[in-house]
Amino acid sequence: MTLRGYNVKVGYYEETSFGTKPDGTDTAPITYSPPGAVSSFAFTVEPELVEIYALGSRDLAQLLRGRKTVKATLKFYPVDLVFVRYGIDNISKSFTIWGKLLDINDHILLLGGKIDGLTIDVAEGEVVTISADIIAKTSDNTPPTYADVGDFSGTPLMFKDVSISKDGTSITSKVKDFSLKIDNNLEPVFTVSSDELVKILEKNREISGTIGMSFESMSEYSEVVNDTEFSLSITMGGNTINLSGCKWEKFDVEITPEDLIYLPMSFRAKSITVS
Repeated sequence: MTLRGYNVKVGYYEETSFGTKPDGTDTAPITYSPPGAVSSFAFTVEPELVEIYALGSRDLAQLLRGRKTVKATLKFYPVDLVFVRYGIDNISKSFTIWGKLLDINDHILLLGGKIDGLTIDVAEGEVVTISADIIAKTSDNTPPTYADVGDFSGTPLMFKDVSISKDGTSITSKVKDFSLKIDNNLEPVFTVSSDELVKILEKNREISGTIGMSFESMSEYSEVVNDTEFSLSITMGGNTINLSGCKWEKFDVEITPEDLIYLPMSFRAKSITVS
């Protein structure tokens, strides 16, 4: 039977040992929980083939397997920020993602996963959406013995469940949309001893975003020209994302006679925490 997307279940579980799939016991099975309502699960397993040419023929002599790279992208509608925190303050921890392919009675497991990039999007009238780019140590299709993938439950966060403050004062009433991007710049570390990576290390972190708001004053213009630093707090799902050392990247607005004027303000931040 052809695999149908709606017959795929996706969940994750935090690892106690990097690259080792979590499992329960016969008396205490575990459940791999969906990060939210998953709308897309894309994964790539690439052997990085090495081409060998030799004298005597114009064709390849051999194709050898090089390094095995494993990547995935999860897009979902969150009910909380539990999985999101693996890309912020729990970056040192790893997890296994389990895709249960029901139609073909098979599985895909990505072990030793870490979030390389994270994007959070909020817009008025819409559900909160999150995209997580993941680097993993390895993959296999043998499921844990005493575990299963759980069903999604809960209500996804909506635009009305989000509040935004700037320097401690709410600006929610004029915000039309918000986007936050975190690039962890993870580095897969390979050695001569294995075709799989041995560890994933964090390099410099980049934090950027955009706030789209109603044009109500020239305060953002003043902050741009005066090089003013500010803080942002985004509260949703029982947690608050705190951005410090923020500065606007530019002041860029288009004024037309038939519209309410929209002000898109892109920013950079020095650091991020979750409380």
